[in-house]
Amino acid sequence: MLPVVIMPKHIQNFTKQQYKLYSGNISPQESLRLADLTNTESKHILCFIGGFLDTYCKVLYHIFEECILRNNLSIIPSTPCDIQYKNMQENSINNNQNLHTNTPTFNNKESDFGKETSYTKFDTHLCFMYSSFNCFDFLKDFIPNIIHAGYKFSAISHSWGAKNIIRLCLQYDFCIDTLITLDCVGHFTITHRPSKIKRWENIYITDFYGHYARENLAPIIGHGQQFISYADSNIGIPPPAHHASVSDMLKYSKIVTI
Repeated sequence: MLPVVIMPKHIQNFTKQQYKLYSGNISPQESLRLADLTNTESKHILCFIGGFLDTYCKVLYHIFEECILRNNLSIIPSTPCDIQYKNMQENSINNNQNLHTNTPTFNNKESDFGKETSYTKFDTHLCFMYSSFNCFDFLKDFIPNIIHAGYKFSAISHSWGAKNIIRLCLQYDFCIDTLITLDCVGHFTITHRPSKIKRWENIYITDFYGHYARENLAPIIGHGQQFISYADSNIGIPPPAHHASVSDMLKYSKIVTI
């Protein structure tokens, strides 16, 4: 089954993999419209990777669409302190220390949960693209080509989409500037920290049973990963937030602001 991919024309030649422009509840008209509106000058690609049935439910797709139409997403640039923190995490892992600690502060004000920082510049100059969850082969071909051409690649991924980008990094150690995983789902084992992920923030739902929501059937049946010890930052969101509450999850991100 081919993935659905929406991206501007100037980066379409970086893959030889086949893909669909639309499917499910994504119409050909809106797919082409969003691709045309995407920034064509930025050398920093931010890929939204949806979960299973996202092309029908449009959970992460709506965030992607809103970011293009409103141009309201900004990302804190990665800095040497991120690498320093990653090395601290890797040392803790190697020493078998307990990693269930607070998230890195990046000099944030605790009262605002990471939204006010000492950074004075946000990266708002981004090239947005979208992919459905079944993107393994597509991104396997696309990411190395885009990096070789001098682009930066970051991803906001949800559910099974998060699983596939993590699997790619585990297997091929791709260079990822920023990886944000939202309630990752999948029966797989995260065996190590891929060394070329510069910064990894994991946001998850803490309790799938505490508040009934049919959306939580996906992580209950499909195995929600929840806390990921190899991520630089873990942020748990309690009920009534559920598996599809991606807007709520992103509100607590210390890296992006929408």
